[in-house]
Amino acid sequence: MNKITWLFISAGQALDIVPKEYSQEIHYEVTNKNLDRIVALSVLLIFMNVLMIMVDLTVYYPKWRINSGYINLFYAHGFMVIERSLSILIFYAVRMKKMDGKYKLKNFFVIYSCIVALAWCSYLSVNAQGIHGQISAFIIGSFSIASTVLLFPMQSLTIFIINATFFAIMLYFTPMINGNFASNAINTLFVAAFSLLMSHINISMYCKDYKNKKTIQKQAQELEISRSILEETVKQRTADLIKTNEQLVKEMEIRNEIERQATRISCMYEENAMLLRKVKEYEELRNVFFANLSHELRTPLNVIFSAQQMMHLVISKQACTDCKNQIIKYNRIVKQNCYRLIRLIGNLIDITKIDAKYFEINKKNCDIVNVVENITQSVADYIKDKNIELFFETEIEKRIIAFDPDKVERIMLNLLSNAVKFTPENGQINVKVRLLEGYVAIHIIDNGIGISKEMQDRVFERFIQADKSIKRSREGSGIGLSLVKSLVDLHEGKISLKSEAGKGSEFIVELPDEFMPYENCIACVCEDNGKNIETINIEFSDIYA
Repeated sequence: MNKITWLFISAGQALDIVPKEYSQEIHYEVTNKNLDRIVALSVLLIFMNVLMIMVDLTVYYPKWRINSGYINLFYAHGFMVIERSLSILIFYAVRMKKMDGKYKLKNFFVIYSCIVALAWCSYLSVNAQGIHGQISAFIIGSFSIASTVLLFPMQSLTIFIINATFFAIMLYFTPMINGNFASNAINTLFVAAFSLLMSHINISMYCKDYKNKKTIQKQAQELEISRSILEETVKQRTADLIKTNEQLVKEMEIRNEIERQATRISCMYEENAMLLRKVKEYEELRNVFFANLSHELRTPLNVIFSAQQMMHLVISKQACTDCKNQIIKYNRIVKQNCYRLIRLIGNLIDITKIDAKYFEINKKNCDIVNVVENITQSVADYIKDKNIELFFETEIEKRIIAFDPDKVERIMLNLLSNAVKFTPENGQINVKVRLLEGYVAIHIIDNGIGISKEMQDRVFERFIQADKSIKRSREGSGIGLSLVKSLVDLHEGKISLKSEAGKGSEFIVELPDEFMPYENCIACVCEDNGKNIETINIEFSDIYA
C-alpha cells in the first residue's frame, strides 16, 4: 500500500512541473503564446490545404472513380480550410470584444484547435490505408503539436492519449492494403509516447526558463536596491566633499574672475590698439588721397589759369601776327585740363553713387565682340601718337550677350588709358576676346613697367596707387581701377590681374555669357558719334603728348 501511494505521489510531482509561485503568470503567458502559435499554424494549414485541393482537382481527379480515398482527401482538405477559416474569424471577433481577461475561453480555443488538428491528421492517416497504407499524417500532426504548442502535462496527456486511442480504434475497423493493425498500433503507441515526452520537455524548458528569468529579475531588483543604497552613500560623501571644497571653489572663482578681468582688459587693449592702427592707416590713406586729389585738382587749374593768362596777354598785344594759332594752342590746353577735372569729378560722383546703391546699369543684348573692337579702334589714334602699337584679336566672330555698352566702354577706356600710361614708347598693347565656360573674357595686355606682387592684391582697392609719391611721372587719383571693379561687379562679372614688375600687366575682364529675354530687353544701338569721341577725350585726359 505504501509503495502504491509513493508511486502516485512521484507521478504527481513529475506532472506538477509549474513553479507554484509563478503558476498563474505562467498559465496566462503560455495561453497567450499558444494563441499566436495556433493562429500561425491555422494560416499555414489553410495555405497547405488550398494547395492540396488544387492537387486533388488536377492530379488526383482521374483517380476519384477508381479509389474513393481520393474523394475523401478532397473533402478533408476542404473541411480543414473552412473549419480553420471560421475558427480564426470567430477568434478575432471575440478578441475585439475585450477577450484579454478571459483565460478559460482562450485556453478552450487552444485545446479545441489541437484536438481538431490531431483528429484531422488521424482521419487522413486512416483514409490513407485505402491508398498507400501509411500513417505519416498522424505522426507529423502529433509531433508538430507537441513541438509547437506549449501544453501542460495533464493537457498533453489527455489530448495525445485520447487521440491515439481514437486513431487505434479507427485503424482497427479500417481495411488495410499495406501492413497490419499490430504494427500500426505499436507505431501509434510510440508516437503517443514520444509526443508526450516532447511536449513534456517543451513545457518543462519553458517553465525552467521562466523561473530563471524571474530569478534574474529578482536578483536585478536586489542589485538595484543595493545600487540605490550605494548611490545614497556616494551622494552623502559627495555632499561632504562639496561642502569641503566650497571654500576652495570660491577662492578659485575669485582668482578666475581676476584672470578674466585681466584677459578682458588685455583683449580690450589689443582691440583698441588694432582699431587705432586701422584708424591711423585709414587716416594716412585719406591724407595721401587728399594730397593726391589736391595735386590732381591743382595741376589742371594751374594750367588753365596759366593758359588764360597767356591768352589774355596775346589778346592784349595790338601787333599780334599769330594770335589765332596761339589762342588755339592755349584753348586746347584749357580744354584738356577741363576734361581731366570732369573725369576726376565724374569718377568721384560715380563712386559715391555706387556706395549709396543709387548707381544703375541698363543691360542690352549686344555683340560684345563688335563693341570691344570699335572701342579699341577708336583709341588707336590716341595711342599711335605715343608710338605704341595697338592690336586687336578675337577667337569668336560674334557673341550676343546682355551688358551695358556705355559701362563696358568706360571699363575698356579706363584700362586702355592705364595701359598707355605705363607702357613706354615703341611698346605694345594687345586686346583679346575669348569665350570661356559661362563667361566672355576680355584681355588687355601691355609690356609696360608692370605692378609689384605686394601691390597686385590691393590694386583694385579705393585710393590705392602703385606709385604713391606726389612727384610721380604719371597722373592719377587712385580710384579708376576701383571704379572699374565696381562696374564689373554690377555686371555680375569678374576682373583679375596678372603682372610682373618690368614685364608688363594683363587685366582680364570676364562678363557673364547670358542673354536677356526679348520682353525685358532694351534695344541695342551702337552709335559712333561725337559722344564717343568726347568720352575718349575725358578718359585719356591724363595722357600728354
